[in-house]
Amino acid sequence: MAVRTARQQTFLAGWLLNRDTWTFFGLLALVGVLVILPVAAVIFSLRTGSPGAPDAAFTLDHWIAVYTIPAYVTAFLNTLAIAVLVTIFSTLIGLTLAVLLARTDTPGTGWLDVAVIIPQFLSPFTSALAWIVLASPRTGLINVALQNLGLSSGPVFDIFSLGGIVWVMSLYFAPYAYLNAAPALLALDPARSSPSRRYCSSTSRSPISTPSSASACARRFSFLRNRIEFTALYVTHDQTEALAMSNRVVVMDQGHIQQIGHPCEIYARPVNAFVADFIGATNLVFATVTSRENGVLATATPFGPLLVAATADHRPGDQVALSIRPEALRTDGEPGGAVTNCWTGEVTHTSFIGAQVEYHVKLGDTFLRGVADPRRAPSVGDRTPICVHPDDALVLPAGEELTRT
Repeated sequence: MAVRTARQQTFLAGWLLNRDTWTFFGLLALVGVLVILPVAAVIFSLRTGSPGAPDAAFTLDHWIAVYTIPAYVTAFLNTLAIAVLVTIFSTLIGLTLAVLLARTDTPGTGWLDVAVIIPQFLSPFTSALAWIVLASPRTGLINVALQNLGLSSGPVFDIFSLGGIVWVMSLYFAPYAYLNAAPALLALDPARSSPSRRYCSSTSRSPISTPSSASACARRFSFLRNRIEFTALYVTHDQTEALAMSNRVVVMDQGHIQQIGHPCEIYARPVNAFVADFIGATNLVFATVTSRENGVLATATPFGPLLVAATADHRPGDQVALSIRPEALRTDGEPGGAVTNCWTGEVTHTSFIGAQVEYHVKLGDTFLRGVADPRRAPSVGDRTPICVHPDDALVLPAGEELTRT
């Protein structure tokens, strides 16, 4: 019991000395002063007046009497209408501007982007005063100009009407809607809008046509880079873009550089399991080195022995990870024949992906992924030989936990 009491006291002391605790109580006190206290005061004031209280007391009866006056009801409904209409029109204006500037090739996009947010830097009073000068019923510059040109016999625009108030307030709040919508639309990569139109799709369909337009964009970028001979730093999570557009790739994991090199080198000779799995598809097989002789490592895998070319100073008993690309799997050998590293597996799944068929084969308790020509691809349920050339199984350090499958 004494031990439990001591622990409770220690916990309480640590909780009280924690800065986050005092921050929480400070925010709670602030909310209490700014929100809870005023609400409580209003609720308290909406009570039936005490006997002998003056007629001007703020009571529930007097509150009902005042706010049921037709003029006050009309004012309340007008205020509600203004709030709803301003929300609708400012959102529509902001979204329209965001689509035009973020998803189309509108001329002068840079200047328009700045002009859209200028109202945020102006006082609402300044904006209202400007529109009074422009659109007041009798002296507004627009109304006077229309009358002088003989286009109207009276005021056309009335900034003091319900519509005029909604218009001015909508223009003031539209930049907020624009600033909320534009980043989301820009995240769809507006640079691909123009290529997508060249491939017979509209700007609105750009997210759907992204794969085709991305390859076209990569080709154009590479052509311009080679022709103009400029240096560009391109940051992307798309491995295909990185390999297609670069002559030097930097692979990073959680802010740490894993490998730097030519795209072919990165793909063919990754330095660790993360790079092998991140750049392109691969089969990672964890194995144990059993022997080393004449530059060849003999390893034991879950589905049988596998010979690989020795690329580092590995010794018997070392744990390694073997990276085998899907295109390295061959189905033209025979287990026990002249071809080394050959086993028999059962095809469990196939997917037609155009120029190739991707298949999954089960070797014991291990699943490997391969690709084959559609004319010679195995079918689901087939028992097929699976062979790997020793040079196509890359030895990598083991012990890395992968987050991608």
